[in-house]
Amino acid sequence: MDDLVEARLGRWWSIVGPIPIPEPSGWLTAPHDRTRVLDHNYAVGPLVVSPGGKRLVEYLALEPLALEGTTCFESWPLIVEGTWDEGSTSASVPSPQELQETQRRWIAAERQIARDVRRLSAILALTWNEPWQVRTAPKQSSQLPPSVPDSRPPPSRWFDDGDHLEPRQESLPSWVTGAWDLITQDANLLAALLSWHEGLLLTPNHPSLAHVAYMGAIEELSHSPAFVGTVPEPQGACVSCGQPTRGSSERFWAMVGKVATLEESSDLRKWEVTRKRGATAHGAGLHGIEEIYGSVILLDFVPPLEGQTTGNFQFNPDDQVQLFMFKVLPAVRETSRRLLLTALGE
Repeated sequence: MDDLVEARLGRWWSIVGPIPIPEPSGWLTAPHDRTRVLDHNYAVGPLVVSPGGKRLVEYLALEPLALEGTTCFESWPLIVEGTWDEGSTSASVPSPQELQETQRRWIAAERQIARDVRRLSAILALTWNEPWQVRTAPKQSSQLPPSVPDSRPPPSRWFDDGDHLEPRQESLPSWVTGAWDLITQDANLLAALLSWHEGLLLTPNHPSLAHVAYMGAIEELSHSPAFVGTVPEPQGACVSCGQPTRGSSERFWAMVGKVATLEESSDLRKWEVTRKRGATAHGAGLHGIEEIYGSVILLDFVPPLEGQTTGNFQFNPDDQVQLFMFKVLPAVRETSRRLLLTALGE
């Protein structure tokens, strides 16, 4: 009698969370909330997102400010789980050939699973405006159960002052659960989301390229069905890449005008954000800390006014690096983020 044959669904898991990124400028350019804990499980598309249940403390070199120094990064990662098609096998103990076929199927499935987890990371980064990323690549649950790892021991001479803030539970916004279908159905929206996410990851160390990514997100969104009929139609196309070549500037500023105030739009024009984007994209310009990497940005000290006891620090608008890092880049990032949130139904 032939063995019974049954289809099997295997389970997999992965970990996503904020990532520690060095801040060569000496200033926090990529925000991070070290107390945020997800309140309960959520279904996002085919994925189930769950609290990891463990604080992760990571120690990294304080480069490039002082390689011998150490800094600390705390987060509460999330566990992501899903299923995959293991194929079919006999009801009895799988044969070596069946096990080998299952492994081949996993290798083929793992790339799409990784793609899904990366997209989830981008959605979470957009939600909380901080750099989230895949921290543990997808694993088969049958081979390794899901778990956030224990924190590694601190380095020698590390002083722990015990300043661990209490965790604060936070829910996912309602629009997140519907965002999966939107990015699945709209290729332009997905491309813009991933471009924005790359910009956020690049911001601390490669701000000029981050600027290109944020600008690219806005340009890509101008072609999204979410904004059809609300921006000028593209005219003409590049013979090499097929992308619109005329009317792109009008489309860009039309997109900006949807979420920016008149003052914000005026600032973006004054700062020549499109020229800066082109200069970097075509190899002719870096605008942030790249050329002075390792040199801390020092703000100007303003002495206390009469009757006050303390002064304060302010950025120097004549310093083009400070202007780009503290004004231009954050404004472009926020503009592109607002447009993405609008397209995703926030």
